[in-house]
Amino acid sequence: MNSSQQPKTLSPLRSKTLQPLNSWFSSWINSWFLSLSTKEQAMVKLLTLAIVLALVWFYAISQPLNTHRNSLQRAQKLETQWSELQSAQSELRALKTIAPLTLPQSQSALQELLTPLGAALKMNVQDTGVRIEIKGLSPESFYQVVSQIRSRSQAQIVQASVKLDPASKLWAGSLTLELPQNSEAQLNQGALSNSFNAQRGSL
Repeated sequence: MNSSQQPKTLSPLRSKTLQPLNSWFSSWINSWFLSLSTKEQAMVKLLTLAIVLALVWFYAISQPLNTHRNSLQRAQKLETQWSELQSAQSELRALKTIAPLTLPQSQSALQELLTPLGAALKMNVQDTGVRIEIKGLSPESFYQVVSQIRSRSQAQIVQASVKLDPASKLWAGSLTLELPQNSEAQLNQGALSNSFNAQRGSL
């Protein structure tokens, strides 16, 4: 006898075995319920209804609702990541249209950016890099500085050690920047090369 035929032969036997037990249990439940007072029967009905509603909520509503909520959260996360990617692409396109700066020009642009914020920011020049000490900077000013460092000075943030003070709601810490290392000779050579290529293309 194979496994596919075994359930068919055992199923009637199980039914005959369980049928008396089911009948006895149903009779016992009916007898127990009828032995209760009217008030107790009403309480049992309410309790049964509450259990049924709880099961319906858990299996038919709660789980699909959680799945839908998780799907919305994932969709919002993907939308945020897509927006950040588009913003980075726009910044990259904007940087390509800006003429490259030399090291002194980058330092000067960075100084112009940080000077209006006064004592909250201190710039220390280190060879081709800059370390910015932040002391008590508001969130608005902090985000403005970080967003304009790359666009105005063409510097890159290579290390950030900052934290927001929960009491004062001010940022403190330090930023380490790497400045562009272009020289005047390199920029002039690049400009001449671009001009020569443009002239060749027009011929």
